[in-house]
Amino acid sequence: SMLTRGLRCRLSPCAHLPRGAGAGAPIFPLSVTLRWMSSMAAEETVPVTVLSGFLGAGKTTMLNHILNDDTHKKRIAVIVNDMAAINVDADLVGGATGALRTGEDADNQELVELSNGCICCTLREDLVAEVSNLALKGDVDHIVVESTGVSEPLPVAQTFSSEVLPLLNADQKTSAPPSSSSSSSESKNVLEPLDSVAHLHCLVTVVDCATFLPMLKSLDDLKTLGMQAAPGDDRPLGMLLVQQVQFANIIVLNKTDLAEEKDVDLIQALISEINPDAVFKRTSHSKTDVRALLEEQLYDESQYNSLPAWAEEMQEEHNPETEEYGIRHFTAQKLARPFHPERWHAALMNPDIFKGVLRGKGCFWVASQPNERFDFSLVGSIMTVIKSTVWVEVGIRLMTDPSFQFRNTDEVEDQEAAKKRVLRQMTRHALALQEKGLWDDKTKDRRVELVFIGDSEMDKETIERALQDALLTDEEFEAFMNGSQICKADPFEAVPSCMSWL
Repeated sequence: SMLTRGLRCRLSPCAHLPRGAGAGAPIFPLSVTLRWMSSMAAEETVPVTVLSGFLGAGKTTMLNHILNDDTHKKRIAVIVNDMAAINVDADLVGGATGALRTGEDADNQELVELSNGCICCTLREDLVAEVSNLALKGDVDHIVVESTGVSEPLPVAQTFSSEVLPLLNADQKTSAPPSSSSSSSESKNVLEPLDSVAHLHCLVTVVDCATFLPMLKSLDDLKTLGMQAAPGDDRPLGMLLVQQVQFANIIVLNKTDLAEEKDVDLIQALISEINPDAVFKRTSHSKTDVRALLEEQLYDESQYNSLPAWAEEMQEEHNPETEEYGIRHFTAQKLARPFHPERWHAALMNPDIFKGVLRGKGCFWVASQPNERFDFSLVGSIMTVIKSTVWVEVGIRLMTDPSFQFRNTDEVEDQEAAKKRVLRQMTRHALALQEKGLWDDKTKDRRVELVFIGDSEMDKETIERALQDALLTDEEFEAFMNGSQICKADPFEAVPSCMSWL
């Protein structure tokens, strides 16, 4: 059939597997490169609160409120990240009251500057080193990190699984206590993750209610705006805003005094669809209950370990009060039938179909590339499609093929051990999909699964009709399963791919 023949061709000894999957993949990228582990209980390590939010949302003002509040009686260390070589935010924090202080002791706070880069990418190693240094001093009750306005919370959260010792500089390594044993003990120390000394307490995102909705629909990207986190950073502005609110425990709806109440209600309704578990706090001038913010731990690592679980959350629960503000959502799920690549591409290029859609996300497959899973994302007017990963059934066959080798050997030392580990994870994932009814006898876990969130202008029937028309007809599907070519040209051939492991 087309399904098995396409795979067999790619696994031939003389052929190189094409790259094809990605950052949003739930299995390969995270399982091969990250170790979610903790050697100490959370109460034995230093809590860390991360403040995120776009430029001008009010993060620095909130940080000053935290530092000047005398109700929590905690010794606080502050890490301030700024994209510029001169850390203006650090000056604002340090100079707001003439000195950093908590309670009566002016020595209870420490300020660390991380400048000329972003902690979610170029300065991640610096963040690991500084957090571990502050935590190991033993005189800090809480660490607050103010990230730059273009930082995403999830990569920062993943940093807490980073190894501590390999990222320390030479002076820090030599000042560390010498190991009493040989290389085996040294190796054990090298594998110590950051969360062995500090744990994530809460991810807080500050939202500017006066500008959030127009910026969400903006066509601008960070490169055009001159706000890159790194050279070539062309993330759409709307996409960044969604990432900042999607991966957060607390959403601070700030500047409510500068926005109409109906607009604030609309923003909260929209964000609650994107992030159903978020706790909302409405503020003006970033004033909030600091003691409650520092005492209640809301971050749960397991919440983000099964990404992308977004579509599943949307199916399980409906939040009826959001419709009061004109926000609605629906899920389109199609098993055992791929899209015709030309018809689906034409639908994606038609803006009238997706009118009123504020956020869309999910996965799909096309008949021309049946082994690749494509991830779809729509934020405002910005649409993104990437080759995310191979489907689970394909991955299982890859992991059991003796000739398959991971392409990124820097990340995988032992090929066979890595294949066995990933195979176990994929097998568990396959069983979970079967239990959920997301497994077809012929096409296995390949499916179309898309979620749309929109306002009153979103037309569910128009979108569903476009999806249905883009699927293969019965006649086309029969020919497809028999190995026939369905289309003359593949408009998805040039879609970028993120699978570095192939």
